[in-house]
Amino acid sequence: MKFLGLIIVVLSVVTTSFADGGKKKMSMDERKAMIMSNIDKKIAALTDFKSCVSSASAKGDIKTCRQANKAAREKMKAERKEAHGK
Repeated sequence: MKFLGLIIVVLSVVTTSFADGGKKKMSMDERKAMIMSNIDKKIAALTDFKSCVSSASAKGDIKTCRQANKAAREKMKAERKEAHGK
């Protein structure tokens, strides 16, 4: 009976250790650096967008700014998904 209990405990430990799918856990500092980097990228994209809109002289120019901003956001989103393995 003790042997069966030991097998159950070992199997539960093994299955929980593989439950994360082999993904590497990030340390607090790595996670913080990644978040700060993403924030800096967003700020840079918004600054570029603001500058573009400020210098726009026609409705079409603003539309071009919006399209460029949208493309930049989509690129950042794709990079984040790739980094997370989704």
